[in-house]
Amino acid sequence: MTATVPIEQQYLKTTLAAAAAFQTWVDAADAAEAAERVHCFMLPEPEDPDPRNPDEYPREQLEALRPFALIFDPEDERERTEMVAVGTAAEFSRSGRLHVRFEQNAPDGIEGVHAETHQAFYEAIRDVLAGMDALPRGAGLYLAYTSHEIVAVPHWEKPEGKTGKGLSQVMVVSFDWGAG
Repeated sequence: MTATVPIEQQYLKTTLAAAAAFQTWVDAADAAEAAERVHCFMLPEPEDPDPRNPDEYPREQLEALRPFALIFDPEDERERTEMVAVGTAAEFSRSGRLHVRFEQNAPDGIEGVHAETHQAFYEAIRDVLAGMDALPRGAGLYLAYTSHEIVAVPHWEKPEGKTGKGLSQVMVVSFDWGAG
């Protein structure tokens, strides 16, 4: 089933892919190749799902997808419409919030906190954000975001019930877009 992706998510995808630091992080040659590492709503369906758990990615497929950015709506705040006075008239202005989950494979044998690894990941994503900030907001197909905020600092995640490989490093950033 193919879902229609809201225009703001499409614009954020384009903005991410255009940032040179994002292209470097995902090891892409250009924005078009980098865009293949940005997903909206959810990851693509697993190619060869485990029949016992059809909704779960086989570890090898998930690791092959990484690094990636997953754009999604936060549950508590998606989109707002406000009336704004313009001289003696009024018009409506739309704004909202999107989250981006940045995820990469953890180096083999990593367990525990590993401050240096988290710091390197944090710096890589901060470079991505700085590259996005340098792009002309709202120009072309770039998202006109008004701010971004790190809502989940780098941390390890392991698929539930799994041991050993499959560990990933995750960081989440929120983007406020529109006039509000």
